Amino acid sequence: MLFINAVVFGKQAESCGEYLNKGNPVLVEGRLRERKWESEGVQKSKWEVVTTNVRFLPKREGKPAGAGVAKGNGGGHSADASLEEVADLEPF
Repeated sequence: MLFINAVVFGKQAESCGEYLNKGNPVLVEGRLRERKWESEGVQKSKWEVVTTNVRFLPKREGKPAGAGVAKGNGGGHSADASLEEVADLEPF
């Protein structure tokens, strides 16, 4: 699994800090940036999105956890369902 941090600045960062909680759906627009460094002789790197826009998406109410997730993927994780929703918004 790959986790990509989102870097947010200014008033958007204040709004995200105040209103976002783990599991809240958001749409993040920005550019990808790879950071590289060396720690104890080991090369490390990490990807992050430097955001230009953060849009808070509505929560999906009335739908059971895991609904819309394909069978056979290990099942019923609500985070997977919200990833599918955001994927529908991508232009490609």
